[in-house]
Amino acid sequence: MLIGRSAASICVGLLVAELLIFLLVDPNKGQCPGWTIYATNGSSTYLWILAAMFTAAPTVWICYIVLRWEHFAQKINAPNRPQKGFDGDHNGQGLQMTFAHFAKTHLKPTLLWTIDAQASAPKP
Repeated sequence: MLIGRSAASICVGLLVAELLIFLLVDPNKGQCPGWTIYATNGSSTYLWILAAMFTAAPTVWICYIVLRWEHFAQKINAPNRPQKGFDGDHNGQGLQMTFAHFAKTHLKPTLLWTIDAQASAPKP
């Protein structure tokens, strides 16, 4: 829980810093007038949209998880938890089974996807 709270605090701090920069810095004096990035082909990207997608949305999500920690912990551990619960009376089996479940369902597919993406990338 401490790691989750720390991560949420860091995300909120970065979001506040980003919003302060957007609000207090005059964008017309720099390379991004109106906080818009213009490409060479004429298309434009608004930095506010990028900030919302890559900073605000993940910050809201991690804060939601930290605030509802018990709910998410029960959902993660429910299929693998022994009936008496994980409070030390099963010698840590609940935690071991949860990590095994995580490795099987998240870690392995992510690693395989990364290896496949590297293998299929065009060679320079």
